[in-house]
Amino acid sequence: MSEYGAILQTNIMELVKYVENFKNQRLQLDELIHKGELDQAKLAEEIDLLQEKLNVKTEKLNAMKGRREELSRKLDETETHLKQLLDTSDVVLNYIKRESSSNQTKTRHHE
Repeated sequence: MSEYGAILQTNIMELVKYVENFKNQRLQLDELIHKGELDQAKLAEEIDLLQEKLNVKTEKLNAMKGRREELSRKLDETETHLKQLLDTSDVVLNYIKRESSSNQTKTRHHE
């Protein structure tokens, strides 16, 4: 029977070593997990800050694009009016030239 006791004692000592080994591995994993969670929280904070910067930049760009569209609209309207003004000035100039020429012709016939 003492033989069984010795085998049992050896088995128990080996089991205790495995349990201690598992506990050490768990402690190491706990430390790695804790460090990983801290890194994860830091990254999440950085993402939040970057997202806020992106939102601000997007708002500014949208405002600038709106101003650009308004300016483009005003520019198009101004160019249209300028073209109309040029067309009108051509008509007036041609009219004046014809009248001037006609008056000169009439003046020559009366001399």
